Amino acid sequence: MSQIQKMETEVAIAGAGPTSCVLAKELAQKGKNVVVLEQGDDSRLFIGRIMAMACGKHTMNTFPKSMYGVLTEDGDEVVIGKGIGGGTKLYGGLVGPVDFDMWNKYGIDLEPYHESAMKETWVTEEPYDFTGLQGKRLDAAYARHGIHMKTMKKHMNYKYCKIGCNLCTFGCKRGAKWEGRYALKDAEAYGAKILINTKVERAIIENGRAVGFRARRKNATIEVRADVVVCSCGGWGSVPIAKRAGLEKAGTWFTGDPCVYQFGFTKKRGVKDKRSSMGSTYFNDLDRGCLFLGGEPPSFLLWMVMYLQQEGIGAVKDAWRHNKLLATGFKIHDDDKGYIKEDGSMKKIYTTQDKERLEYVSNTCRDILISAGCDPNDIHTSNILLGHPSGTIPIGKLLTEYCESMDIPNLYFCDASVLPEAPGVPPTLNLVCLAKYFANHLLTKVL
Repeated sequence: MSQIQKMETEVAIAGAGPTSCVLAKELAQKGKNVVVLEQGDDSRLFIGRIMAMACGKHTMNTFPKSMYGVLTEDGDEVVIGKGIGGGTKLYGGLVGPVDFDMWNKYGIDLEPYHESAMKETWVTEEPYDFTGLQGKRLDAAYARHGIHMKTMKKHMNYKYCKIGCNLCTFGCKRGAKWEGRYALKDAEAYGAKILINTKVERAIIENGRAVGFRARRKNATIEVRADVVVCSCGGWGSVPIAKRAGLEKAGTWFTGDPCVYQFGFTKKRGVKDKRSSMGSTYFNDLDRGCLFLGGEPPSFLLWMVMYLQQEGIGAVKDAWRHNKLLATGFKIHDDDKGYIKEDGSMKKIYTTQDKERLEYVSNTCRDILISAGCDPNDIHTSNILLGHPSGTIPIGKLLTEYCESMDIPNLYFCDASVLPEAPGVPPTLNLVCLAKYFANHLLTKVL
């Protein structure tokens, strides 16, 4: 029987997604001893190429069944980040606004941390030059339907970004896109200890209180005991740990911001050297609970992956038409119906309101594409992608306003699982604000 390797620290953090990376930095730079345990590593394998999605280093991957991640019981694809930085390795870098009023309903004031979070994550408005003729044509079609698109801000340093690259969702090899790994490198420089290839199996509970984590690293068992125990394995990954700790209701809620892409073909070809990533422009329709995304078409490879999943091998015949492609995307603010089990299997349940929102935004985007010059008989819709699994261990139901379990003292959660409502927008800025808010609480009230 292998000997248990034991460690002691002030703060143990399970997972190294963007929230935990920033949390570790905030604590370490104040002189706190921090240990971060991450089941992945800091690999850059295939970064900037389509195989980054399928290699298994950056997402929890079920390729070839799914290119993007894990499938629900009904076949929806769920993106689940893996490795240092979590989902920020292969995300589009889009900045979703922070809904301060929503957070205030749950006793959380994130506004004091907003400016710092924007600086931390390189929030910048996309330069006008990054939107080509196809994107401008699409925005004009939106305007004709009374939807006035705004320029999207992104977690980007445009000094290193290249017009026409359009590979954000395959990872950035130029260092232009913010990733959680940058914050974790700072944390390590301040003295935090990072254990990679270390999978946390459960929280250690003694006398009803969390005192650490037990993990596996190769063939060894590692036990990290800490004054503060934080689970930050994401909206999907935190659920099994919560359930094994005794939080039976964890995973009985499930939001995912269902995202869909629609595309058609125009008679005029686009301007290839002006393409940027999808989402150069946006309109957040709060009344109808949906987000419209404009900008340029996806890269050829990403588009073909989506098209092949929908049409099968027959999609290859349209490969030559990519330069006439016009595409738009949308996501809805979904209800928290669904579940994630201890074994990781999951199901997203769409309520009547969810279905109505999906139908409305799909029909609207179809009208936009037709107005922009697409053939109404040649418009295609992707499968549903749940890009932001969240709300599975929500604040207000299982957690206090300071992210602590209501039932197990000293067991904290700080990641997308704690979101009390579906964000309805890319969540990175919200999560980094939350990390800074939570770090301040630990530094001033706990440690």
